[in-house]
Amino acid sequence: MYSFNPFFIFFNHYKQKIKHKKYSVFKFFIRDSKSERELFRLIKEKRVQEIILNPLTEKNWDILNFRMIDDHGELIIERIKKVKYQLGTKKYCDGRAILKGKKIFVFSSDPNSVINGE
Repeated sequence: MYSFNPFFIFFNHYKQKIKHKKYSVFKFFIRDSKSERELFRLIKEKRVQEIILNPLTEKNWDILNFRMIDDHGELIIERIKKVKYQLGTKKYCDGRAILKGKKIFVFSSDPNSVINGE
């Protein structure tokens, strides 16, 4: 007699769903702050040329620079992954994104900062 295992049914269904979905670097990332969500919207629209992350004040880390668009105008996926990792670990206090037209977008990891205010 066959035994009923709901986990097995769920797992097989979930595995089949994953097989058919295309992976996107913009999915599977929880952003706490309003400005970080806006930053990734700008990256997806290919408006961000460079991202500069300022380290936490108590740490003596270097400022991190990430160029987001290559010479052909395409997004550099590996750099987006590195930025997502840095933002996810909260090892920075704030950052700046240099947009097309040399405009600057400021963002912060702190959801209570003035930058993330309503």
